[in-house]
Amino acid sequence: MDLSNQLVNNNVAVYGTLRNGCGNHHILEGLTFKRDVIQGFKMYDLGGFPYVVHTGDHDDSIAVEVYEVPDYDTARRLDGLEGYHHTQGFTGFYNRIKVRTALGTEVYLYVFPKHEGEDEIESGDWVYHTDQRGWL
Repeated sequence: MDLSNQLVNNNVAVYGTLRNGCGNHHILEGLTFKRDVIQGFKMYDLGGFPYVVHTGDHDDSIAVEVYEVPDYDTARRLDGLEGYHHTQGFTGFYNRIKVRTALGTEVYLYVFPKHEGEDEIESGDWVYHTDQRGWL
């Protein structure tokens, strides 16, 4: 079953290399976005990209950009980049879940199932984090 269709005409929140000005933003190029925050998640650094894990603690938050996914091709490219292939119980690299942002927007968010020991990005903001390191 192809679950990329779930994204079409729905919102996706991006927090890493898909954000405006980052390396994979070309997938969302030309689309409008809103900046927002999602509470209850911590962000970790995998080197070239981040991942987030649900903590449930409202003191933990991540900075996101929210985009409406306009078509199946964009949805398929997002799921492909994030390694999300939900078939027979295997979700791939990231899981995709529905959450609500601080501004009340329902979004899909790509998350890791658990923290694997990488360094926490305490700001919860990938763009700020990479800018501080001179990567952007």
